[in-house]
Amino acid sequence: MATVPEHSEIDIRYAEPLSRHTPLRVGGNALAWVWVYSQTALVELLQHLRKQQQKWMISWPFQDLIFRDGGYDGVVIRLCGEFEKISYTKDSIKLGSAALWANVDRQKGKHLCSWSGSIGGLIDSNQANLLKGLRLEMHWLKGKKRWTEVLSVGDAMEAKDKKAILLHAEIFYPLVHKRKTPFRCGAIFSVSKAKTAQVFEKHNLCGIRLKSWLLSTHAPGQMIHLGNGRCSDLLLLSKGLKEQLKKSAGKKLDIRIPILGKEKKDAGKKR
Repeated sequence: MATVPEHSEIDIRYAEPLSRHTPLRVGGNALAWVWVYSQTALVELLQHLRKQQQKWMISWPFQDLIFRDGGYDGVVIRLCGEFEKISYTKDSIKLGSAALWANVDRQKGKHLCSWSGSIGGLIDSNQANLLKGLRLEMHWLKGKKRWTEVLSVGDAMEAKDKKAILLHAEIFYPLVHKRKTPFRCGAIFSVSKAKTAQVFEKHNLCGIRLKSWLLSTHAPGQMIHLGNGRCSDLLLLSKGLKEQLKKSAGKKLDIRIPILGKEKKDAGKKR
């Protein structure tokens, strides 16, 4: 059984349903769901989990993740408190890694405030290329080691260490306008060599439903959860859409969102 150290800047719920915390509202229980409010508390928590050899992951605010019905046999960490802070100087915007883009001042952040999720979630979901063209300072943590990565306009944006955690970032003016934006929550599909929305519309797939899941007619490519749905049903519907597109259009449909955790039948098995 995973345990979490007592700390004034850590809150925990054991056997917490993951369906309460992800945009698609699906998934079984995590061993523990933990809110961490400071960098100091985060370091102590990770040291404790490493000593226990306990698996863990970070779930960023409004990040699309699909958890299977059997749950996740590890600790899920949600960064909050000081990680959600946004401040401004005459030269830059300072963002905690879990701060929402939507909370950026519109006058100071221009296009950034129209993005979804957080900068930590953007990097974790492999959309960091959207930051290319900005001058950045990225502050990272791995174990007890902290370091700063400085990126100039035109530099490729990619974490040097995939296991490192972004603590906060500073984005310097002037901000470059970007046409591309992060994926919206719930846009779980991508179609090879084609615009997903146009493909679904062209082949009359919008509005298809399986139990509690509906492929949106207003935002093609997004899945609507009608309530009390199961991950297994979502994946079954996805399989049907994949086969239909391959047959009718010769195109490959992929789920771009990570699928994590155990199947329901495996939930009680020991690892």
